[in-house]
Amino acid sequence: MDKNTVDFRYHTNDDARDFHKNRKAFIIYKNKLEFLPFGSSMSHFEFCQTKGIEKAEFNSLTRGYFLSGNLVFYKDNFVYDEELIKFSLNYLNEISSIIGENEFDIYYGQIPEENFRLDLFYGKYKNGVVIRKANISDAEKYVDLNNLVWKDAYKHIFPEEIFLEREKMKSVKMEQFCDYTKSPEHIVYVAEKDGELVGLMLAGTSSFYPYYAECGYADLMAIYVHPDYQGLGIASSLKKIFDKWLEDKGKTKFVIGVLKDNLKARKVYEKWGGVLDEREEPFQMLGKDYSEVFYLYNINTRN
Repeated sequence: MDKNTVDFRYHTNDDARDFHKNRKAFIIYKNKLEFLPFGSSMSHFEFCQTKGIEKAEFNSLTRGYFLSGNLVFYKDNFVYDEELIKFSLNYLNEISSIIGENEFDIYYGQIPEENFRLDLFYGKYKNGVVIRKANISDAEKYVDLNNLVWKDAYKHIFPEEIFLEREKMKSVKMEQFCDYTKSPEHIVYVAEKDGELVGLMLAGTSSFYPYYAECGYADLMAIYVHPDYQGLGIASSLKKIFDKWLEDKGKTKFVIGVLKDNLKARKVYEKWGGVLDEREEPFQMLGKDYSEVFYLYNINTRN
C-alpha cells in the first residue's frame, strides 16, 4: 500500500462520520452478533478497539451494516468469499429482529476505489425467506419443488399418470436445471427458508414458444411457490428480480404461458398487468390435448 494512501479499515475521514451515524453497523465476534450503538459515528475498528480487539483479530471478523434497505457483509479490506457468505446467512433472522426490518436486499463486499460501491448482490430477505440465485447444488430440491407445485396446481385437471411420468423425468429435469444455471441467457432464482426451497423462478431472454420467440418476447418460464408459502409475496419478489434482469438485458416485452384451466395462476398474471393474447396453443399430455393461453407484458427499459 502506498504510504500516502489511507487504509479505510483503520482510519475514518471526518466526512464519513454522517454515514456512520445513519447506518446500523455490526460485527460478528466469537460467533455472536454485536451491533454498534445506533447513531454512533464510530467505525467498526474504533468499536473493536473499545473491546480490546487488536488489528490482527479485527481483520478476521465478519462485519457489516444496514442502510437504506441494504444489508452489507464483508471482512478484511471489504472483501468476501464463499465461506463468509455461508456463515453470515445464519444471522439474517437475528439481524432482521434487531433492526426492525422484515425485508431488505443482501450484498457482499465493497469497492473502496469506486466510492465504496456495493459489490455482489446476493438476493433478498423477506419475512424469514431468502431469495437468491440458484446454483447446481439446488438441482434436486428445485425439481422436487417444481413437481410438487405443478401437481398441486393441476391435480384437478390432469390424471395421476401424468404426475408419475414427470417423476420419471427427474434426472433429465435436473440436467436441464444445471444447464439453465450456466446460461447467460437465462436466470434461475430460488426462495429458501431454513435450508428448504419454497419458491423458484426460471426465465429466458427468448421465449420457449417459437411463435413468441420470433416476435422478440422473453419468457417467464416458471414461477412457483410451495402451497404452504403462497400469498406471502414470494412470487412478487421473484418477479421483481426477473424484471430488473430483463431490463438489464435490454428486453422490452415478455410472455407467460399457462394452462387455460389454471384459473388461480391466471388471476395472478392478470394482477401483474398481463394482457391476455387471443392466441391459444394445444398442450398435449399422454395423448390428450389441453389448451394453453398467453399473457403479454411490456416493460420500460432504462436509458
